[in-house]
Amino acid sequence: MKYIAYHDVDTGLPNRLKFTNIVKQAIDQAKETGNTLAVLFVDMDRFKIVNDTIGHYGGDEILKQIAERIKTYCPEGLV
Repeated sequence: MKYIAYHDVDTGLPNRLKFTNIVKQAIDQAKETGNTLAVLFVDMDRFKIVNDTIGHYGGDEILKQIAERIKTYCPEGLV
């Protein structure tokens, strides 16, 4: 149940609440350690057109593929 509260059901990526918590913790840690912090934000412009053209199920499948590709290039626990 906790996983569902903090992750997008379709992509498995952290949702906005989880993302906010992770970023706050990372900022605090970076301040304490003096390390740098990077945040990757991906925005799919006009994605509504995709949903309108191939439907929400098709759009969800595309989002899942994008999420999996992002996770492939990030160390475990980073995403």
